[in-house]
Amino acid sequence: MSNSILWASAIFMCISGVGVLFLSIAGLFALAFLMTCFLAIFFAVFVVSVRKREKGWTVVKQPKRRIMTDERYMRYCAACGFTGSQKPGEAVPTCPICGHQLLATDTSLSRFSAMKEEERDALKRTWGFLG
Repeated sequence: MSNSILWASAIFMCISGVGVLFLSIAGLFALAFLMTCFLAIFFAVFVVSVRKREKGWTVVKQPKRRIMTDERYMRYCAACGFTGSQKPGEAVPTCPICGHQLLATDTSLSRFSAMKEEERDALKRTWGFLG
């Protein structure tokens, strides 16, 4: 938010506080209570927006990853090092060698096949930490 909006919000909250005090003195307690609730909600939103601004938070939207249905994705066994591939909608099976549950990765078979042997080994090591 810009500084002018923050100042306008602060002034509005002060005026609302004076209005609550006036309504309480006038004996309109129900209306004063409703205005107090509104003031509390407005104040909470004001504080949160100021804190976000002070901390420098930025909202970054990540692009959605599209999974190709005809593409096959790598499966890895952290116990014995077996690698295989499978379509993404299928249930992840157990390892045909040792029987442990395979790790479903987001690496496509075509991408894995295009890698050099050193890159494949490095990727398998990272999968070993996940499994």
